[in-house]
Amino acid sequence: MLSHPASRKQYSTSYREVEVLNDSDEIVRLQEQVKTLFSGQKELKETFEGVLKKLDEMQKSFQNRLPPWAVALISVLTAACGWLAGR
Repeated sequence: MLSHPASRKQYSTSYREVEVLNDSDEIVRLQEQVKTLFSGQKELKETFEGVLKKLDEMQKSFQNRLPPWAVALISVLTAACGWLAGR
């Protein structure tokens, strides 16, 4: 029966061992979550840096373009040359 002192002690010891095992499992689980969070943070940082590089490239390509008034002037002059050549 359960009233025997030795069986109670054995039960409580095994219960504590189970608690320790559960605590160590919880620690391992939390460590894995921390690793996952930091690896996700690293991936986000790399992605963000890639986006910033793309934006810099786009900005530089826009800087190398002609201004809109110059494009319009070239278009008008090309049209005039085409009209005069067709006469």
